[in-house]
Amino acid sequence: MATLKAFATKFSNDWSMNLVSMLTYSLITTIFPLLLGILTIAGVVLKRLPGNSFNQLVTSINNALPSNFHQVVNVHNLLNNLVAITGPLAVVSLVGLLWAGSNLFTSMENAFSIILRVPDRDFIPQRLMGIGMLLIMTFLLPLSLAASSLVTAGSAAFASVLPPPLGVALSVVGPLTSLGILWLLFLAFYIIVPNTKVPFGDAWRGALAAAVLFGLLQLLFPLYFKFFLNGNAKYGAVAASALVLIAWLWFLALITIIGAQINAVAMGTAPLPRDVPRTIAQDYQHTVSRQNPAVQGPRSPKREASRNERQATDPRAIG
Repeated sequence: MATLKAFATKFSNDWSMNLVSMLTYSLITTIFPLLLGILTIAGVVLKRLPGNSFNQLVTSINNALPSNFHQVVNVHNLLNNLVAITGPLAVVSLVGLLWAGSNLFTSMENAFSIILRVPDRDFIPQRLMGIGMLLIMTFLLPLSLAASSLVTAGSAAFASVLPPPLGVALSVVGPLTSLGILWLLFLAFYIIVPNTKVPFGDAWRGALAAAVLFGLLQLLFPLYFKFFLNGNAKYGAVAASALVLIAWLWFLALITIIGAQINAVAMGTAPLPRDVPRTIAQDYQHTVSRQNPAVQGPRSPKREASRNERQATDPRAIG
C-alpha cells in the first residue's frame, strides 16, 4: 500500500501527464520519419529474403496500426517505393530520417531525467544515444511484428494435424513471442535512454508493465475507437484517421511514462514533497537568498506583520 501511495504521489508531483503530452507531441512530429526509417531498412532486408516475408511484414504492420489507418496509407505501396529509392538520394534520405527519428529519444531522455532526478546528456552524446536507440527499435519492432505474424500463421496451419491441447498452446505462442520482444524493446528504453545506470533488477518491472499495457492497448483500442472516436468519421477518413493516430500515440506515451515511474519507485526515488513549479520556486528562493542575503523572496502579510512586531519590541530599535 505504501508503494502504491508513493507511486501515486510521485506520478502527480512530477507532472507526469505533462510529460505524457510532451512525449506525445514528439511522437506526432517524429512518427512518420521514424516509421519511414524503420520500414526502409526492414523493407530492404526483407526484399532479399526468400519466401513471402515482405508481404507478411506489410500484413503485420496493417494489423498493428490503429483501426482504419491503413485505409488512408497504403503500407505495401509505401514500402515498395521506399525500397525502390537507390543511389545518393537514398543515403541522404535515410540519414535525414535517422536524425529526425532520434528526436523522439532525446525527448524521452528529457522526461526520464525528471522522473529519475538526473541531468541530461550533452548534445552530441544525446544524439548518438537517440540514433543508437532508433537502430535498436528498427531491429526489434519489425521482429516483434514478424514473430507474431509468422508464429500465428504456423499455429493455424498445424492446428488441424496436432492434438487439441498442443494446438491451443501454439495459438498463443505468437502473441507471447511478440510480447516478449516488446518487453525487450521497453527494457532498452528504460536502461539505455536515461543518463544514469538503471539496474536490470529494477528496469524489468516497468518494461513488463509497459509491454502488457501495450498488448492490452492493441486489444482494447478498437473499442475506444468505436465508442469515443467513431463519431468523428463524418469529417472524413483522413481526419478520423488523424484523430485515431493521435489518441493511439497518447496512450503509448502514457504507457511509457507509467513504466518509467514504476522503475523509479523500484529504484527508491522519493516523490517530490511538492509539485514541480513549487519545488522550482522554493529552490530558486533558497538559491537567491544564499547568493544575496539582502534579497528576500516575497513575504506573506502574516510574516510581514510578525516581523514588524519583533522590530517594534526590539530594545535596539526603541533606542
